[in-house]
Order: sequence, then structure tokens, then C-alpha cells
Amino acid sequence: MRLTMDETPLYVILMVTNKCNLNCKHCYVATEFESSKELPFIQIQDILRKLVEAGTQAICLTGGEPLLRRDFSDILRLLCDMGIKVDVMTNGLLINSYLSVFSRLKDHLTIQISIDGARKETHEFLRGVGTYEKTLYSISKLIENNINCELVYTLS
Repeated sequence: MRLTMDETPLYVILMVTNKCNLNCKHCYVATEFESSKELPFIQIQDILRKLVEAGTQAICLTGGEPLLRRDFSDILRLLCDMGIKVDVMTNGLLINSYLSVFSRLKDHLTIQISIDGARKETHEFLRGVGTYEKTLYSISKLIENNINCELVYTLS
């Protein structure tokens, strides 16, 4: 992959896994992609290095659920070590497992948590029973730890 400055995307969204812990009604991932196929870390590393060398300024890690990827912390650390701004788009249900990593890297990081609707019933209709309170709890933990957090949603 060779990019010129004219072709360099300033912001890249990279789907690091197709695996997910939910089966949201509006999501294309479960139906479009085989969940067991992931690029190996070495290929992800190569792609990211080339993007950064070409001038990409920010990268969003998404999936499926990116926090399910076994080497997610390694990918995140690599980007932060390269000085790139990183967004992580997640459903928020696995945040507790990553709070210490996110806290260490928070100067380079924004966690984007999906929340669908202002009411529990709307969110859980799309994402599944029991997800609303867990998502709100994860948001509160990010705020409590001074980790940049944005709410994102799929307009339905």
C-alpha cells in the first residue's frame, strides 16, 4: 500500500474484528461477515504504520465489538505510541476489563459508546435485554476516570 499526500485519509475507521457480544437489530456485521476471520496483528501493524507514515491523523477502532479482539490492547498501545489520536467505538459492555489500559492512554483516546434511545425500552429493543443499565454504568466509569467519552447512535 502506497499513498500520496493527496490520497491520504485524515481519519480512518478500522474494523479490527467481526466478533460481537450482542446481536443488534440494526447491525450489518453479524450478517455480512464471518465472525472468525481477523487480520493477524502483524498485518494490522503494517497497515497502521503505513497510514501514519502517509499522514493519517486519527484512527477509529471498531468491529463488531473491538474489545473482544484478543490483542486489542496491543493495537491500541501501538497507535498511542505512534502519537495518533484514537477513537474506540464500542457497545460499552466490556469497559471494566480495559479501564486501566484506557486510563494510561487517555491523552490519546476517546471512547465512543453506542446508546440507542433516551429510554431503556428503545435501547434494549435494538441491542438486547439487560444492556441499557450496563451501558450507562460503563459511561459513568469512564467519566469517573476522566477518560474522554462520546455517545454515538444509529439513527433508526
